[in-house]
Amino acid sequence: MNIVVRSNSVCSCVLLTSRPPLVTFQPIALAFFGSRQLACSSKDRDWLYLAMDFHPGGDLYTRIGRSGGKLPPHECLFYLACVTEGLDYLHRNDLLYRDLKPENVLISKDGYAILCDFGFAKKMDRGVRSTGTMCGTPRYLAPEIISQRGYGKAVDLWALGIFFWECMVGISPHQVRVQ
Repeated sequence: MNIVVRSNSVCSCVLLTSRPPLVTFQPIALAFFGSRQLACSSKDRDWLYLAMDFHPGGDLYTRIGRSGGKLPPHECLFYLACVTEGLDYLHRNDLLYRDLKPENVLISKDGYAILCDFGFAKKMDRGVRSTGTMCGTPRYLAPEIISQRGYGKAVDLWALGIFFWECMVGISPHQVRVQ
């Protein structure tokens, strides 16, 4: 299955280059989006269009930048809890997210974190515990993805740790702070 996703905070467009990828993914994605997030969808010969609700809080990456590069501890813990709950839901439904980063977390009008951009998400077949596709954002990749060993849900937890560190400290744990 080959999927290319172009997205922003309002709409995601998925280019179908082989069999329709949402055959197994759609019911879970729609359940996760919920009735409040997936506003509508349509398709033409080449594209599937998913329009999500507008989230006026923007993305978490911008929020971190406006806060001087890091967030206060109480906000970090709140966003960590929201994202952890979202990942837990996905994992219980056999989905790997594989692209957790502040740019892919929207902030609702009520201040809650909402995962977006499911372009790298993968529906795992029941009983299958690992996959091997090399994908994701480099600074969030778990060692097992980089070494091209099989991996499972733990890669999302690795990215969650990097995500939390960046919210608290303001830089990736793989970067050196220049004084």
